[in-house]
Parts: sequence; C-alpha cells; structure tokens
Amino acid sequence: MYNQYVILADAKPGRDDQYDDWYVWVHTRDVMRARPAAISAQCFRRIAIDLIHGRPARYNQSFLCLYENSDPVAMTGPPYQPNGEMLISSAADTTTAPGGGYYDTVIELIKSPGRAGATIVIEYIEASAASVQNIEWYISMRFSAFMQTPGILTGWLGKASAHQIFPAPRPDYMAVYHLAQPDVAAPAWAAAAALPPPWDAGDVTASCFRPISARLTRLQLLEPDDVMRETARVMREMVVRREKPA
Repeated sequence: MYNQYVILADAKPGRDDQYDDWYVWVHTRDVMRARPAAISAQCFRRIAIDLIHGRPARYNQSFLCLYENSDPVAMTGPPYQPNGEMLISSAADTTTAPGGGYYDTVIELIKSPGRAGATIVIEYIEASAASVQNIEWYISMRFSAFMQTPGILTGWLGKASAHQIFPAPRPDYMAVYHLAQPDVAAPAWAAAAALPPPWDAGDVTASCFRPISARLTRLQLLEPDDVMRETARVMREMVVRREKPA
C-alpha cells in the first residue's frame, strides 16, 4: 500500500485547459523525475454531482492530482532540474494555498485493478468527526458498504500525515473511491446517507471528479513507449513556448 499526496487547486479564470496541459504534461513528470518516492500520478477535474444534499462544500477546488508515494518525507525533497528551475504555469491561481497534502494509508481495498478512466469520489472527514470511535464506525459501516456496492472498484482511506509542506485547511482523514461510471455515485452515496452516522451533517463531505489524464507510473515515465515519448515531448514544448514566449 502506498501513501497519497493529494493536491487540490484552481486555475485562473478561463485558463483551465492551459493549467491542465502544464500539470499533466510538465509538472507531474518533473515531480516524478525529481522524487524517486513518487510511484504514480493522475489528474482529475471536478464534476457537478451533488453527493452531500446541497450542503456547502468545504473544499471546492476544481482540479485534483493524486500522487501515490512510498515516503512523504522523500517526496518533499528539493526538485532537481538539469535545465533550471521547475516550470510553474502562469495559469495557476496562486492567490490561495492549494488544498490537500500528505495522507498516510489506513486501509485500502482493491476489488478490481481495472480502474483506467474511472471516476473518483473523495470524502473529506473533518477533525470534528475523526474520533477513534467514528473512524472505526466509518471503516466497518460506511467504507464496508461502499466496497460491497457494484461499480465501486477500489477504496482507500488515509489519515493526514504529521509531515506536510504547506499550511492549508485540510481534513483529518480523506477517502478515495474509484467508480466504474459516474452514475454509480449518486445512488451509492444516497444509500450511505441512510446509515445513521455518529457525526453531524457537514462533518463529512464529498466531491466527484473525472480523469483528465491516464494514471502515469514511474516505470511508464522512465521507460515510455515511442508514442508516449513523442507525445510528451511535443506537449512539453508547447507548454514551454506558451509560458516562455520568445
């Protein structure tokens, strides 16, 4: 089982596509090359599926990247770029700190390894709901119910690591579920809402995301096939030209 480094962020208005090109084709690859603790990375965009019955979402960023990693401390190491500093996109909204952070694995269950193209749902469990008894209830009741639901492929629950690299509001626990199709989400979370939870409404919230990139493993990065190598080269050159015009 790997830990997760979760990044929640936003692009500047009207620049989502430019942000996505940079993050998918440049930034994730720079991070994974620089940090051997990075095992994989995948990027997502939020979609409008209401899983929390109209309550205000505490984490409403529209972009998500999940980095699986073997060691949060090693993931933090300074980036090494032979050709200069790590490129940061001008499309990134830097007015607020990103959300998320490092999460240590508590439990993981993989029903089906075939999660390519899967929608994901993230549940955010606030400190107010994160007592030992509540987390035990979550695992035995809610997590278990989700993992018995047809169409939910994997489930993962992590606790916020003691090691973090940026100050930001973050939930104490975060759960990630891979779904075969987006339409699995609403009925599954409606059924879960029928279970009487031991927390108040708003202590656990959820967001749904669609993938905008394939899951990139370290092996694929270091030993790409010819098509991937050429595609990555062309896309990187396009992003660099956009960010650093002659």
